Amino acid sequence: MRSFLLAAALAFASTGLPVQAQETNTLVLQPSGPWNLDYGDTRCRLAGAFGEGEHATAFWIEQTGPSSGFSWVLAGGAVEKLGPNRGIEVRFGTNFDPIEVNLPERPGERRDGDRTKLTLDGFGKAIMGFGYRQAVPPPEGSPPIGESVTGLDPKDGALIDHVEFVRDDRRVRLATGPLGEAFEAMNECTRNLYASWGVTFEEIALAATGAKPLNMADVAKRIRQTYPAKAFRRGEQATVGLKLLIAADGTVQRCIRFEVTKAKNFGNEPCEIMVKHARFEPARDATGKPVRGFYQTTVSYWM
Repeated sequence: MRSFLLAAALAFASTGLPVQAQETNTLVLQPSGPWNLDYGDTRCRLAGAFGEGEHATAFWIEQTGPSSGFSWVLAGGAVEKLGPNRGIEVRFGTNFDPIEVNLPERPGERRDGDRTKLTLDGFGKAIMGFGYRQAVPPPEGSPPIGESVTGLDPKDGALIDHVEFVRDDRRVRLATGPLGEAFEAMNECTRNLYASWGVTFEEIALAATGAKPLNMADVAKRIRQTYPAKAFRRGEQATVGLKLLIAADGTVQRCIRFEVTKAKNFGNEPCEIMVKHARFEPARDATGKPVRGFYQTTVSYWM
């Protein structure tokens, strides 16, 4: 795994303490350092820090391959400012529709009153969600925003100069600056990630239809029978993501496991079972020829 700070064009200028906006109950957090792009073994993560002291906040976007969408995590002072994790909306700039935050219902969830206790080491309470949406339709003939098949669209990113979280009359705004170059950096990272797995995006893009599971009920039963003993004894729960490379003959050629929630005592059994037992209708190109493709799913261990 390697990580690095992005070039000066993307770097934040630290401005010290967060600035309180003029709007009622709006907290604007300035960056407290540069973006950090982490080239992981299973995902690409672009992370930034905002605010200081009691307002110190972490925010990152993450992808497990070239895609027009991403997941995100917000943790720390911003989450405290918003209060209970209910009815929160996230707004990526002003050109995209607000999205309601979808919190996990069961896996890894512990409730204390009306708070869902997702936490991030060093920052405390956290919330997570996915992507962004177009607010105003583009001119006729233009590709829809957020629908690029080659990865994140830097033109979209250039339209996003802040990310705002809203709950009732409380607002927290992260002054990210335009994210066009950040999107370009993420695209480079995800293409390199695919290359490290032995595939190219151009090959995967040949698929006109995706791979479809044929025996997932049987595979799920096998996975349920392998709840890790140590985690079971401790009452631990977790959610892990699986990204499967499906060969043209429908077998699982490779399984990449990544953690969605903390999964210290959970091993690689789901991947081993998938590779050995799972069978798929392969992806097909526009002519109907079977081609390699990815299939992504999650495994939730919960009691």
